[in-house]
Amino acid sequence: MPDKLKVLIVDADRFRKIMLNILTRDARLRSFNIEVTEASDGSDALEKVKADTPDLLITELLLPRLSGFELIRQVRASGEGADIPILLVTGLARDMTSINVLKRSFNVDLQVKPFTPWDFALSVQKLVAPLRAPATRQNSRPGLGKRKKQPTGAFGPEETQPGLRSPTLVDMSFDVPGLRDRDQSDMSVEATTPTTPTPRRYTQGLIADHPLPELLLDGLEKRLSGTLALRLHDVKKVIYLLSGHPIYVQSNLRRETIGQTLVSRGEISADQNTKALAEAKRGGFPYGQALVQLGLLTAGQVKQELLTNIRHKIQASLDWNRGNWLFVEDQGIGSKVPRCVLDPVPLVFEGLKRQADPEKSLQRMSRHVELEIVIPERIKHYRETFGAVFGEIVLNCYQDEMTINDLAAASGNPQEAMFQLDILLRCGLARVRNPNASVHKLPSAPADKDDSEEAIIVDQAPVRD
Repeated sequence: MPDKLKVLIVDADRFRKIMLNILTRDARLRSFNIEVTEASDGSDALEKVKADTPDLLITELLLPRLSGFELIRQVRASGEGADIPILLVTGLARDMTSINVLKRSFNVDLQVKPFTPWDFALSVQKLVAPLRAPATRQNSRPGLGKRKKQPTGAFGPEETQPGLRSPTLVDMSFDVPGLRDRDQSDMSVEATTPTTPTPRRYTQGLIADHPLPELLLDGLEKRLSGTLALRLHDVKKVIYLLSGHPIYVQSNLRRETIGQTLVSRGEISADQNTKALAEAKRGGFPYGQALVQLGLLTAGQVKQELLTNIRHKIQASLDWNRGNWLFVEDQGIGSKVPRCVLDPVPLVFEGLKRQADPEKSLQRMSRHVELEIVIPERIKHYRETFGAVFGEIVLNCYQDEMTINDLAAASGNPQEAMFQLDILLRCGLARVRNPNASVHKLPSAPADKDDSEEAIIVDQAPVRD
């Protein structure tokens, strides 16, 4: 068994119990043999760091006796704690000035409260996995926590584009968490080529901050290749991207498999589906090939079903307002799954057209009529397709410094204008802000809102005098 990995948790009692439970029970962390030490205030934590340096420090900002900010500063100033990985777990996510100082100056990672066990375990795994790598753990603990502060890679920062920008990238072997093996009834007639796992780069976030339509368009602009994993409660999906184009989707929803879709439409019977699954398992080939061999579908029909299935799985998730996303870079993704290339632009716009509710869009927009609209120059890349699907009322009426109220008045059709604006916001092709705001930010949507009351993303930057 590997040496114990020492973790110090500094927080209120109820949060320490929650984190302790995750650290000791989560399957992804079990192999790290974690030993937890607890502290209820910053002074006690500082003494414990000096007495027995932990491998990972997890702390809140609001602490008695000694604040989390001062604790981190003193730990980093000490010889023992200069390289300790630190995870800041706090509900003060909107106090980004202090948090950005900690992240920039003291190499601190952030986990926002409230969090799910999946989120917290993933944040811890990212920090402790390098400590078990052979190259970084020799003798006792040389070089712990040393990570590149400004890594480069496929996700370079982009000034005008949110979504997958400015991530923290870590070179490590990483598997998409929480997803079962691919259901064989999702496979087409094409076999895939086994490949050797390679170190990959990843970034993650909240769907409330960056909805799926925005992530897909952002991935297209950056020509990203890899896996975009989505999770909402127990529903998990992975979208495979090749140069920004979806080529395959994996889902843990049984009803979204090709086999179940065919059965629900009456194309094949439940018995035929079972027989095809058994044939694929026995022969060691894809489910789609089994359908062809049994004479249930032609190869061309299987290919078309796979395209339809991919489109449906993505469009069914376009309106998710909560959950988490994780992008893992993989330049060799095209050799690992069947390649059914889809254009994400019409995929997103047409999917939103079918799912979105103009009445709800009007209700959302009407609560924020005083906010100023900002439409970036990049809209020109999407104008033709957007106009063909939704119309161009907003794009034709829009002027700099126009508020939502101004747009409604100028459009001649307020409900349609509000609907189009809502779609642009979901796609990251527009922003709203308080008038005279100096910076555009994307804070998390309120956790206590249900889907029908979802707040639009509003800039929280200070107003200039």
